[in-house]
Amino acid sequence: MTEAGNSRSVAGLVLAAGGARRFGSAKLLAPLRGRPLVAYALDVAGRARGSGLLTDLRVVVAPGDEAVRALAREAGASTIVNHAPDRGLSSSLRAGLAALADADAALVLLADQPLVRLDVLAVLVAAWHERLGVLIRPRYAGRPGEPGHGQLDSHRAQMVMTLLRRLVHERDVLAIVATHDPLMMELADHLVELRDGEVVGEEEATHVTAAPHAG
Repeated sequence: MTEAGNSRSVAGLVLAAGGARRFGSAKLLAPLRGRPLVAYALDVAGRARGSGLLTDLRVVVAPGDEAVRALAREAGASTIVNHAPDRGLSSSLRAGLAALADADAALVLLADQPLVRLDVLAVLVAAWHERLGVLIRPRYAGRPGEPGHGQLDSHRAQMVMTLLRRLVHERDVLAIVATHDPLMMELADHLVELRDGEVVGEEEATHVTAAPHAG
């Protein structure tokens, strides 16, 4: 069910198939304040669905990752297996978006970002419903988020945003990106700046013109 007054649907997509080779162990299961790291992203996404912000919730997992799959089920999410996780984050994004054929937009979260709040997701979804851009992401009081929480290097940020841009134009949908990564900010169409859960500024990017959304 969509929020009252909004007929367009937004699905949540948590990317949780990374191998964490640089981390040296199962990063998403590493304990943080007594909980697995991935549990935080799953929790906020699950609450977003329960509140009506999201109409669906999917989690992309690696083959055989029963631990993350079980945590996803606890959060009320369906899982999608990325059979080629070694191909990088873009392969998870592609697999996830392909499974969301009935959604008008996807709100994408990285599973290793534990600090994204429900109020931030609410602002992003509201911005999408107001048709503010094809790709929307937050900026936190003019500053990037805490380093080390799922930030992408410049190559991966460019790769992911390029893939997102191609897919949203091909499928005539919009994408909402919730992330602390400052590199992706430079590639978005529309930025929403938040402070303490409130919108304090918005900025239309000048490097690209957002494609109109049909419907």
